[in-house]
Amino acid sequence: MDTSLIDWFLQINANLGQFFHHYGFWAYGILFLVIFGETGFVFLPFLPGDSLLFAAGALAASGGADLFLLLLIITIAAILGNSVNFWIGRRVSKATTGDHFLHRFIKPHHLASAHVFFAKYGGWAITISRFLAGVRSVTPFVAGLGRMNFKAFSIYNIVGGIAWTLSFVLLGYFAGNLPIVKDNFHWLVLSILAFSLITLVLVIIRARWSNHKKSS
Repeated sequence: MDTSLIDWFLQINANLGQFFHHYGFWAYGILFLVIFGETGFVFLPFLPGDSLLFAAGALAASGGADLFLLLLIITIAAILGNSVNFWIGRRVSKATTGDHFLHRFIKPHHLASAHVFFAKYGGWAITISRFLAGVRSVTPFVAGLGRMNFKAFSIYNIVGGIAWTLSFVLLGYFAGNLPIVKDNFHWLVLSILAFSLITLVLVIIRARWSNHKKSS
């Protein structure tokens, strides 16, 4: 990833404010596309969902964006994104395994980690995975591959989408403009990313350990 892009995300609180200032109402649409892309396409797990939601909440607290509109747009994007991801998985499940072009973008350890979630938490894996970068983009796809009932999937998807949006946007709204947070925002972003990556690594290790036990 380009270092300038990394720097942009490390200073996402200030940069997002400038973004909304320059683009006005169109910024909500672009924010919708980013969240939709991260949750809707299995090969885009690197988009900064958690830190972006937190920064958006902090921006709303300072008057740079409308809180209600943010919550509405992000929630809709998150729910629709997962639904599209589910149907992509359903579609791929009907294709010839291994020959479909999407298999080029899907890492085996991501699929394995999502399968572990389903084995342990069942349908609640859809909701829980919302809070885990990497797994978040893969879990609805795996649900589609496994031909999970769409009505049941939708219930967990809606609950997860609302919970994820409210948690990070409201956390940013109430805490994002505290002096200690504003002065150390880049460390907070790094902490969010580190937590997600550590959790993802632990899930991958568990998945590989489970596969090893089954094969031995």
